[in-house]
Amino acid sequence: MYADARMTFRIPKEELVFAKKYARERSMSLTELLVGYIRRLKNSVASADDSISPGVRAVMGIVPIKDAEDERESYHEYLERKYA
Repeated sequence: MYADARMTFRIPKEELVFAKKYARERSMSLTELLVGYIRRLKNSVASADDSISPGVRAVMGIVPIKDAEDERESYHEYLERKYA
């Protein structure tokens, strides 16, 4: 893990007032707020290539899925019964 680093940046006063109020209402520091946001941003960028939505990703593994071969075979059986 990297050591903590200090950073100074300029932000419009209106956004700073909002950020301070938002952090205070949630009992967190501005640093915690910004680090949390940056981590979520980093995770979303890392998973941007995934075609699975966050909602689906959250429930993955709850319902067992058959093998693709089993699914294909079941579908062919279904079609044979349907058009027989």
